Amino acid sequence: MIHYTLMDPQLIWASEDDIPVIIEKTIKGVQVLLREEEGETWSIQRVISTNPNDYLRSELQPGLRIKFIPVILKN
Repeated sequence: MIHYTLMDPQLIWASEDDIPVIIEKTIKGVQVLLREEEGETWSIQRVISTNPNDYLRSELQPGLRIKFIPVILKN
């Protein structure tokens, strides 16, 4: 079987336990994608912005690890 895609093959054929948790969060006014690493540590995966200067900010560089505790709100 041939599968043409831009996605990482590990994500296509991975089990649900192997897929990383990725969330979208606003940090200092800029939308970013965060990937859960270990415990309360998250790493910035991608900056989502139309402002070119946001990509030059050192505190938003992809790969940078930050402490973040997500809060689940109950209705």
